[in-house]
Amino acid sequence: MVKGELISLFLIVLWVLTQLVVFHLTATRQLFRTLTLLFFVSLPAYVACYLWTSPTLGFLPQALAQSSSLLGLLNGLLFHCLVYVNYVSCFYYIDRPLTLRILIAFLKVPDGKLTLSEIRSIYGLKYMIERRLQAMKDGSLVVERKGRYFLTPKGERLGKLFDFGRKILKIERSKLPSAHPEYPWGLRRR
Repeated sequence: MVKGELISLFLIVLWVLTQLVVFHLTATRQLFRTLTLLFFVSLPAYVACYLWTSPTLGFLPQALAQSSSLLGLLNGLLFHCLVYVNYVSCFYYIDRPLTLRILIAFLKVPDGKLTLSEIRSIYGLKYMIERRLQAMKDGSLVVERKGRYFLTPKGERLGKLFDFGRKILKIERSKLPSAHPEYPWGLRRR
């Protein structure tokens, strides 16, 4: 079983290095989509590497290579997918949270000092909402027409999936805008 995990770790390192090269050499704004597509390429590469290499990889003790080939393949594949999920969590923790962005803003100013109004001008609510809406547009979850945003079928499916997940996990579910008196128009589909 160790064989699958070692192959997975090797491919994960290659995947991360490849995405870094792609991010730095291209002007892609769809980082999540790009890293996910690159991860999907690593899945058949994992299966091929697992099937074409010896059970000991040429250096593992024989005792670590005695599990069934199918069990080892599936165990390594599951490990590979779990590393992806954790990596994406870390990626979004770095990319999205406001606290880290404000810390970086402090580092970029010459004297390391910002006033509250300067912080608001850099990271106001308008900025955060626009950034998230742009990410949703990039992910084909919403479309914009005449200054209004509409769910795409993909956005509606994903929203329903996450709403169901929140219900199952007993996480507080957000009130829909249509339930709020200031937003009588609610959400509209494409």
